[in-house]
Amino acid sequence: MNMDNIGYGVEAVLKPNSIAIVGVSGSASKKEVVGGTAILKNLLRFGYTGKIYPINPKYEEIMGCKCFKSIKDVPEIIDLVVIAVGSDGVPALMQECGDAGVKAVNIISSGFAEVGTPKGKELQEKILSIAHTYGMRIVGPNNLGSINLLEKVAASTSAGLYCDKLIAGSIGWVSQSGALTSSLYGRVMDAGIGLAYVVTLGNESDLDMADFIWYMLDDERVKVIAVYIERIKDTEKFKKVALKAMQVGKPIIAMKTGSSERGAAAAMAHTGSLVGSDSLYSAFFKQNGIIRVEGIDELFETAELFSQWSKYGSVENLAVVTTSGGAGGIFADLCEPAGLNMPPLSKDIKDRIMKEIPEYGSAQNPIDMTAQILQMPDALLEVGKILDETSEVDGVLFAISALPPASAVQFAKNIVEYCAHSKKPVVVCWYAGSMNGEAIDIICQKGIPCYVDFEATVIALKRRSQFLKYKKAFADKEDAPVFEQVEVAKSGAFSESESKSFLRKYGVPTTREILANGWNETLNAANEIGYPVVIKIDSADILHKTEADVVRINIKNDAELKIAFEQITQNAKTNKPDAKINGVLVQEMIGGGVEAFIGATYDAQFGPNIVYGLGGIYVEVFKDVVQSMAPVSYTEAMDMIEQTKSAKILKGARGKTYDVQSLAKLLVSVSEVVARLGSQMSELDLNPVIVTKDGVKVVDALLITK
Repeated sequence: MNMDNIGYGVEAVLKPNSIAIVGVSGSASKKEVVGGTAILKNLLRFGYTGKIYPINPKYEEIMGCKCFKSIKDVPEIIDLVVIAVGSDGVPALMQECGDAGVKAVNIISSGFAEVGTPKGKELQEKILSIAHTYGMRIVGPNNLGSINLLEKVAASTSAGLYCDKLIAGSIGWVSQSGALTSSLYGRVMDAGIGLAYVVTLGNESDLDMADFIWYMLDDERVKVIAVYIERIKDTEKFKKVALKAMQVGKPIIAMKTGSSERGAAAAMAHTGSLVGSDSLYSAFFKQNGIIRVEGIDELFETAELFSQWSKYGSVENLAVVTTSGGAGGIFADLCEPAGLNMPPLSKDIKDRIMKEIPEYGSAQNPIDMTAQILQMPDALLEVGKILDETSEVDGVLFAISALPPASAVQFAKNIVEYCAHSKKPVVVCWYAGSMNGEAIDIICQKGIPCYVDFEATVIALKRRSQFLKYKKAFADKEDAPVFEQVEVAKSGAFSESESKSFLRKYGVPTTREILANGWNETLNAANEIGYPVVIKIDSADILHKTEADVVRINIKNDAELKIAFEQITQNAKTNKPDAKINGVLVQEMIGGGVEAFIGATYDAQFGPNIVYGLGGIYVEVFKDVVQSMAPVSYTEAMDMIEQTKSAKILKGARGKTYDVQSLAKLLVSVSEVVARLGSQMSELDLNPVIVTKDGVKVVDALLITK
């Protein structure tokens, strides 16, 4: 037994052979019940076949189940005990469970750490200590329980269980919000979406989201896992789970909320004002192959497509079959920016299709069967057969507009018949509303992904394409190198010369420069480097030199140098009279090129991370940046560059091309430096980084350590 093993003890929660319920009463005759009584009622109602032990000394039986006075009176070792009593009574019950050898406890009760009081936190620590002593696992406290629809274990108080039916399917659902889960049941079931497991986590005092996902990854009946996240408790543990998901090919689809951007005023360097907790989550998800969605409807719409298409490979070429030219045009406009290809069909395929549809239809892609298709009820099947046989497309989207109800039902039956024999994945967008509700239900109940919105359809397809790209990148990815941490000589802000000196040790290319003291050394340095030059005040106390007016660029001769030297030294005294000045930094002037920005921060939850984007003085204005966990591979670095709007400039939007490969290598080098620094680093700014056709150089740098 090792409670540190991910997923250990989850089976006792989701697939228990026996369940005891503490907090059940004789109010079962009421139409609406709560707490332990609701759990007992739900277990019986949905057909749980294991042993149930209500714990209540006041009753002989409740709902036909024999009652026991206490946990210790139950004549067997119990897999799962559900506790739904006041928080003060929970520690004693936990002790009783431990003495009885109980495997897992789900604590529905609230009043623990979530209330934020010393008493609540102390109670939670106490029950966790008892659990660890006996090797028991805890779900919660403060949750609504869990449901295993595959084995009919409805150990939950969720109000969503008042729905008429539960559809078992292949989607695992794990949520940090119980109330949100309750609201979903009716909508999900109405859409014909089947669930395998439903887990609400509560406080995650012991078992957490990662544990339940891990368990579901081992269940071959689960094809996709949908999660609602407010925070990730343990990022390293979650990374292991995400890695396993990639290895077994099961997507994790996440909706993340509850985040807030860190205020720019709290950051000393540019990077801090460009990134925040939400962007870190996005970077973490992407780097670990987790699909992030924007809303709860999108979450389940995407999960349904993933679930139903799990046996299919990638869909590179999509055929769109419509009953409306307008719908076809909309999909054509939506698919292109989403990266979904709708290839033109060959003459042979178009000729065959035209024989099956009205003569004023279109066999282009999208294929417009027109509303007159109602007079040709078998045409859809024939067109579908042609598409199924050709290698020119590998997926079919039926876009159906409003039809007379009876015709709509027949159309739906034809789609179902086609899907039953098709070798290719099918998705339906039926844009009609309730007037075609019966037809839509026919499709949904057969497990065919069906949407009632153009954008939702395309977004789900885009997310699947995104996941398949993640899978390919994962397959090609080498193991991330492990770096030994380095010790830094000081804490706090480094001056530019100090920052660059540190970076050069690790292969980061910087401008040629000399740190000079006084006018004579500045003059000699400028002549040694060669005009034109740049001069700057070098001081750890002047972090943003442009604002302090202590930089002069493109100095062409000794006379200009003298004027510039006097100006910046005077400005330093005026604007920062208490600053410790190391000297004047004289550096080569690099003409032309594109200004890029590379930054990094260390986050207590996610660790070192790197930021890339458009550089220069407008970095905080445009915020054209991308973030990733450090270190990054060369492929990941190239992907970061590609994601920015400024990528078009680097690739020659104005007739010039730049050395993007060297820029990517620089991103890799900086990310490795950041990984070496680890928690010693607070922030790092390289701004600007000049990218030319022949290479890259860091022009300015700022390192801040803790």
